[in-house]
Order: sequence, then structure tokens, then C-alpha cells
Amino acid sequence: MSLAAETEIGAIGLQAMKYLSARDMAGLRGLLADGAIVEWPFAGRKIVTFTGGDTAIKMFSPIYVFESFELTVTDLHEVPQHGTVIMQGHSHGVFGDTRPDYRNRYVFILGISDGKITRWREYFNPIEGGKAFGRADERGVLPVTVNPA
Repeated sequence: MSLAAETEIGAIGLQAMKYLSARDMAGLRGLLADGAIVEWPFAGRKIVTFTGGDTAIKMFSPIYVFESFELTVTDLHEVPQHGTVIMQGHSHGVFGDTRPDYRNRYVFILGISDGKITRWREYFNPIEGGKAFGRADERGVLPVTVNPA
């Protein structure tokens, strides 16, 4: 990541991405407020929400399946008057076996207050994740479960 932040909140956002890229969950946990809300909104589905820094860290744990993982931030937008950082980027994960590399694109919207991340909204392509983790077929089709009312 070669971007430079202009504000404290921008620096916190970039540091969070560095910790995630390095798979440093202790470092990332130190940036999350105890009551942090992490959201993964998916089109056509409800928003998956995790509350609490410790819970959020558990949800990021699949990152450990990669032999190496790199997250690159390509755009950084700081909105200090609202305590918001918006970042775009992409990832490259390498498995230690015969699976193809994992690549995805992201948009992160972080809310930061008193030096801690209080809100983390992450947009990514779930089909790429499904293919990487064996939940989607080679066409990217995810199984759909219908729960009768």
C-alpha cells in the first residue's frame, strides 16, 4: 500500500488494511472498538452483521487458509467531519495446494471515533469467495436455500 493518509482516521483505516493483509488479528483487534459493528451486505440477501470486536476477528479468520494473502488499497477517501473512511482495493490469496489463487475486489467504509473503528462495512464479490472456498461451482453459481415461511 503506497497511499498516504491526510488525517488520523485515514491512517487508522490504512493501518487496519495492513493488519488484515499481514493476517495480524491482534493488531486489527486493537483498532476495533469493543462494540464495533461489522457488516457484509450482499445483493438480494440480508446484511450479514457481526457485533463486537472479538466476534469480528473470528469472522475474519478464514484468511488463515491462505499460504499468503495480500490486500492492496488503491483509493482512499477521508471524510473527517463524519468520521468516515472509504477505501477501494483488491486482494490476492494463494492457497498452499492445487486450488487456483483467490482474487477479489473490495470497497470498505469504516466509521472511526476516538481512534477506534466502530463500524466496518465491507463490499466484495461473494461468488469469488464461494469459488475459493468450494461453495460455488466453476460457473460461480452459489447454492440457494429457500426457507419456507
